[in-house]
Amino acid sequence: MLMRYDNDARHQLAPWLPSPLPLSGSNQSMPDFPGLQRVCMTNHWDNYHRHWKLLDAPLRPTPETVGIFERELDLGNADVLLLGVTPELAVLGRSMLAIDQSATMISGVWAGDNTSRRAMAGNWLDLPVAQRSFDAVIGDGCLSAVDTKAARGSLFGEIARVLKPGGHAAIRVFARPETVDGLRGIEALVRAGGIENFHALKWRIAMACTTVDCDSSVDVQAVRAAFDKLFPDREALAADTGWSMASINTIDVYAGSETRYSFATLAMLVDEARGWFDQVRVVPSGSYPLAERCPLLVLGSAKLR
Repeated sequence: MLMRYDNDARHQLAPWLPSPLPLSGSNQSMPDFPGLQRVCMTNHWDNYHRHWKLLDAPLRPTPETVGIFERELDLGNADVLLLGVTPELAVLGRSMLAIDQSATMISGVWAGDNTSRRAMAGNWLDLPVAQRSFDAVIGDGCLSAVDTKAARGSLFGEIARVLKPGGHAAIRVFARPETVDGLRGIEALVRAGGIENFHALKWRIAMACTTVDCDSSVDVQAVRAAFDKLFPDREALAADTGWSMASINTIDVYAGSETRYSFATLAMLVDEARGWFDQVRVVPSGSYPLAERCPLLVLGSAKLR
């Protein structure tokens, strides 16, 4: 069940929450953190928040998915760290600190701080919080927002570091299949009405363009280029599928972006997680387009090093 909050929330902000970095709108600069892809140094995330309301599953969690987060981690009395500012997840827990790499995403998407919820800009690979600070860590797609195996390992390590003894984490992942779709096969599937929405198509194309090495990364500009080659007439695509032009044009946020995503296989992600957690479970995240590629990784019994 979803938990609601407002400015009159009864729970006071937990003492471990640091003060947020000051935000002054879309021109807020971000520090250059070594080891973290420079997503905040391009226009990618500065533009991304403007399209947020046009996004749909699988890019955003559904109410069913949010309920699964709640069920798996029993978050009602938990102090929660949220990686990112996903609005659907921001209502969970007794108290929450959300950390996002982009100040612009915070100012554009976060509903606002109150006595039990706060968002701040920071580096996921060097979280600005103390060891063993949180009952739970949650995130939506955050493992795909870093673009190397090493970075994913660092992120798992930070999650393990900040969890209290007995704490758990749940991360919804975007995992490419072991046998990758061919681009022409994806095109044929669209023509046959086999892809439910544009965002499912975008993720299928991204996974098809992903490298097959340990990093499993893809340049978002390559995703847009592949889409444009497959579907040069966007209006015809909209007419054939019923998708809105506004939804289709969200892919233009990738134009000129330096950002790379990663789409490791589920087996790779589980193996990487086991380097940091004794308990690793894969839990289906609901029923929505491409949900079979977007399960939750539920993590427990952190291995502190």
